[in-house]
Amino acid sequence: MNCFQVDLCGGMAMSNNQFWDGRNFGVLLIMLVAYVIATRANADIQWEESYLSLDEVGTGTLLSKKGLGQELGQGHGYQAFDRTSAKFDVDISGLMASVRLQQTFSNTSSDWTEAIYVLPLMDNSAVHAMRIVVGERVIEGQIKERSEAKRSYIQAKKQGKKTGLLEQNRPNLFTAKVANIAPGESVSIELNLLQPLNFDASGFELRLPMTLTPHYIPGKNIAQETKVSNRGWAQATDQVPDAPSVTPPQYSTGQQNVATAKLEIGLDSGFEVAEFVAPYHSVEVAKEGDNYKIFPSGKEVAMDRDFVLRWKPVVSQFPIAAYFSETVNDKIHGLIMVMPPAAQKKKSIPPRELSLVIDTSGSMAGMPMDQAKQALLYAITQLRPQDKFNITQFDSAYGSLFSQSRFATGQNLDLARGFISGLHADGGTEMYAPLKWVLSDSTRVGKNEKSEEAEEAFHHQVVFITDGSVGNEDRLFKLIEDNIHQSRLYTVGIGSAPNSYFMRRAAQFGRGTYTFIGKPEEVKQNISQLFSDIKSPVLTQVELEFDGADVEFYPELLPDLYLGKPLLVSARFDKQPQSYTVTGQLYGSPWSTTVDVSDANGPYGKEDYGVATLWARDKVASLRDDAIRNGVPALNKQAIMELGLSYNLVTPYTSFVAVDVTPARPQSLPLSTNPVPNPMPFGSTQNAPSVGYPNTGLGLNLSYLFALVFLLAAVLAWGKRGFLPDGGLE
Repeated sequence: MNCFQVDLCGGMAMSNNQFWDGRNFGVLLIMLVAYVIATRANADIQWEESYLSLDEVGTGTLLSKKGLGQELGQGHGYQAFDRTSAKFDVDISGLMASVRLQQTFSNTSSDWTEAIYVLPLMDNSAVHAMRIVVGERVIEGQIKERSEAKRSYIQAKKQGKKTGLLEQNRPNLFTAKVANIAPGESVSIELNLLQPLNFDASGFELRLPMTLTPHYIPGKNIAQETKVSNRGWAQATDQVPDAPSVTPPQYSTGQQNVATAKLEIGLDSGFEVAEFVAPYHSVEVAKEGDNYKIFPSGKEVAMDRDFVLRWKPVVSQFPIAAYFSETVNDKIHGLIMVMPPAAQKKKSIPPRELSLVIDTSGSMAGMPMDQAKQALLYAITQLRPQDKFNITQFDSAYGSLFSQSRFATGQNLDLARGFISGLHADGGTEMYAPLKWVLSDSTRVGKNEKSEEAEEAFHHQVVFITDGSVGNEDRLFKLIEDNIHQSRLYTVGIGSAPNSYFMRRAAQFGRGTYTFIGKPEEVKQNISQLFSDIKSPVLTQVELEFDGADVEFYPELLPDLYLGKPLLVSARFDKQPQSYTVTGQLYGSPWSTTVDVSDANGPYGKEDYGVATLWARDKVASLRDDAIRNGVPALNKQAIMELGLSYNLVTPYTSFVAVDVTPARPQSLPLSTNPVPNPMPFGSTQNAPSVGYPNTGLGLNLSYLFALVFLLAAVLAWGKRGFLPDGGLE
């Protein structure tokens, strides 16, 4: 009879009948837990039984599934596929940039392929044209209702025709597909988009996203029809049902060379430029008459971080108001800009309660975390003894420095510095709970400590520092809208490729502003400017009136204006207005200014291409915000779809599709599907995501770590009972 020798029992032999005592059962339970965690984690990374994970062939490689059928396929492995090339041609005039973006897909394999590329754009851009180019042939895209465009694409793909599809996943994230690329062939997809410039007292800014930070996908997995062409590295969840569409493959820059893009910018400024600055790249500037040409040194830029160009006019030509117009569909569309007046007097700033919230999830690892900690350290130096503050950090869970806000005494600030120094990036990006807690009354100093009058004296400001890499943006916007009350939320985007959609819209729902920090050298300047801005708005109770025209403008609720931050409004009129007037309270006193736009031969008389498209995009955004506030995602679907069709605009419910008339691929030959990876953002030390789990969350690696810990505990416990050298099997 076999038995185990048990040292803990004085060397006595234990029979098989004695094996199931409580201690051995506990050890076996630990091993069982380890096994379940490991196998569950492994199951979570499977697309289907026949799929391999990206890590099996090298994370971030552009893959081609050999032997795939038209949709699902039953293939037997992957092969590498060449990376796409890119080109940006940008023309800037007034407050707008017109961008032509070309992506080229080169098929060096022996299979007919379908290329899929999830591309980032600015959240306030408007895509209004798409075409595919094969050699000398150009196939123009048509705007259609989303499901109709998808049906046209699938049918053309099955018929072997060259076809392209462009769909919106988020306002700043789109999916481009090109099907039936022949072996050895190159096919380009070209997009035309309009993008308003960022503008404030420091000048103008153009930002072109080049890659994205992997989105964290919260929620429970939900059953969904599996199609290779729609798969990302994450599964659909109840909070992010389109997760596979917003989690494209990415590769670490240490694994392969970073893709590059050609870039050329033409600027018709209308004024003399004092200086150009590209904070993250080296550029060259050539002046051609009254215009400027800007291009990167070496002609190309690495696509691992946003490209940013800033410029400002000479002081004497700095604009304080502007109006641009365009007539489309028999309607006059206008773009209005007004800069608030310069500060005329200092206002006494009442005590404030500052809630500093920092994202410490895995996506912040590396340079983003260093920048965020610097921002926090500088932020607490802006506090006065009469101010109260708290710091909250979050990843998969959240915690705060204090249970409630405390005064900014020397001792409390020392505690804050120690808290900040101990922060590190790891885990998931669970934003909902910490945001709800910070905006709730339970964290406020007044409810439990002060009278109602004293509570109102503390103006609650939330500074939220994050890369915004989440997939459940709408749920978070709804939370902010429902809980902001008299507080204000200011977002600080950290890293080389922050989620501009989340950062900008969260600040809008929070009635605050947003700030980007792209490198450590910007921390002090940008955080200092933020705190200077939020001390007090210059202009409140802002209203806009037009003389001589009925108008529909966006945003409908005009925000408070901070020093150096202009009012920017898109409007549509039944006829050209004579003038517009902005009124408000300037530090508590009435203020107004009127701009005459009636002179057809003057600076406001000429037509400006794209103004109407931007108005339509702003109305779509307003209708989507309405759906978020009401908690009904499909609210205003018909109105949004009609706007997209009328203004040739990609929206959540309209897409571009281009179909060639002549079949290219014989239908007897299979078609493989090829996801095109984006590089990980510059400075990030987060691992590139693998299929099936987010590295910013409690994913596969951490699950295996837990399994290993449990298994080690089991082995050590069992070792004392006979698995160590002194007690082997008899």
